[in-house]
Amino acid sequence: EGVLQRKLFCFGLGYTALGLISTLQKQGWEVAGTCREPEKQEVLQARGIKAYLYNDETLLDSFNQALVGTTHVLVSIPPAGESDMVVDSYQY
Repeated sequence: EGVLQRKLFCFGLGYTALGLISTLQKQGWEVAGTCREPEKQEVLQARGIKAYLYNDETLLDSFNQALVGTTHVLVSIPPAGESDMVVDSYQY
């Protein structure tokens, strides 16, 4: 009997998302997501999180590649006024 590989992709690897990720990693989940700063990207990758830069100026160029194998998606980026950065960028 095969074990289902679970992968979470999180738009916005902030405080709340990282709390969830810490728990999921202990349960064997693969985790990836976005952050705004290269320094934070390095710290996250050292924790076993595949981190992609994503901010107002830099859209996630490899969006489709980043989501390969993803079974769950969490949007943890707060909206800017009445705009949702993720929905506005990737209307699907």
